[in-house]
Amino acid sequence: MTVCPDRKSVLEEQSNLESYVPECAPDGRYQKIQCYKSTGYCWCVHEDTGKPIPGTSVKDLNPKCDAVQPPSRPMKGCPENRKNAFLKDLMEFLSQTMEEQKLSGSDKGLLLIDQHPLNEQIAAWNFHALDTNKNR
Repeated sequence: MTVCPDRKSVLEEQSNLESYVPECAPDGRYQKIQCYKSTGYCWCVHEDTGKPIPGTSVKDLNPKCDAVQPPSRPMKGCPENRKNAFLKDLMEFLSQTMEEQKLSGSDKGLLLIDQHPLNEQIAAWNFHALDTNKNR
């Protein structure tokens, strides 16, 4: 585990060795398990926010963070059936656009690579067709 760079500078500025500084993963997110070594307590945190997950604190053990259940409240956003319908319609539109461009001879996309799933091929083709300055 490594100390997050932005938190390391705070630690260096503080002379109190009892200060707690969160541990981060190499990708910059928080480690799932955080420990206050001087007390022996460890707990689970949300990897993106670093906020402690209530009820996960244990002494002299590592908590089982993978067993922590996600919040029971429903997530706001698009219901699964509407999202699936949208994605189906989007893929049909992108596929139709690709076919029309190929038939008209104004194909600006890339060659499809058969080893990838068809949806990925269609999405990649449309992306390259829309990327007019080729900067990705």
